[in-house]
Amino acid sequence: MPAVDVNGTTLHYTDDGEGDVVLLIHGLGSSSADWELQLPVLTPSYRVIAVDLRGHGQSSKPAGPYSLEMFAGDVAALIEALDIGPCHVVGLSLGAMTTLELAATRPELVRSAVVVNAGPDFIPRTLKERAMVWQRLTLVKTVGLERLGQLVANRTLPDDDQAELRERVAEVIADNDKAAYLASMRAIVGWSVVDRLGRITSPLLVVASELDYTPVESKQSIVSGARDARLVVVPDARHLLPVEKPDEFNEILTTFLADN
Repeated sequence: MPAVDVNGTTLHYTDDGEGDVVLLIHGLGSSSADWELQLPVLTPSYRVIAVDLRGHGQSSKPAGPYSLEMFAGDVAALIEALDIGPCHVVGLSLGAMTTLELAATRPELVRSAVVVNAGPDFIPRTLKERAMVWQRLTLVKTVGLERLGQLVANRTLPDDDQAELRERVAEVIADNDKAAYLASMRAIVGWSVVDRLGRITSPLLVVASELDYTPVESKQSIVSGARDARLVVVPDARHLLPVEKPDEFNEILTTFLADN
């Protein structure tokens, strides 16, 4: 994988295809491999770049703390280093938060944005929400990423015919650097773009899985706050939509890209 040094961090990325640029940003504890089922569909028409965020995949894993502003700053620096802006930016989960942060702070770099299964903030407001965050951080520290990977995979891919996908997801999470994973998770907590959604000038597509643990209402609030945004809800789907239902997701994505 080629690499670029930005902000004191080496970011690795894949680069394939020709045409308008689509930049793909993965979820927490994952890598550019999140998008392997999208690449065959996108590369005939687009130049597709899939980045490993700092602390993830083959990119370097500097000591924390990390922040969403830092992740978005890294992506902005990558876009400038490769001279590919403005480009289409597509993010899943943590990558979707990074996409929102980038589109709000550096709108001139974003031609269009697609955010998949993320809300406009991650602020634990209730005792249950705070307990969930504490539980995951504690699990990583006490039983490790292998056990966490199994739990996340079982929760997000529970169906009998998803055994192979569960194994792959669990392995990806288990392979993380523990300190970098914790720094990345802490980066999410307390983040919000709610009061900056109006700064997003590019067309914005919000894709929500019906059964995602972030409620559809949270995604609708992004649409309500942005200038040019719409919501698509995929029924009977969970958090890892591009992996779980690639055909449905790819149709939604390519239709939006073709229009923008």
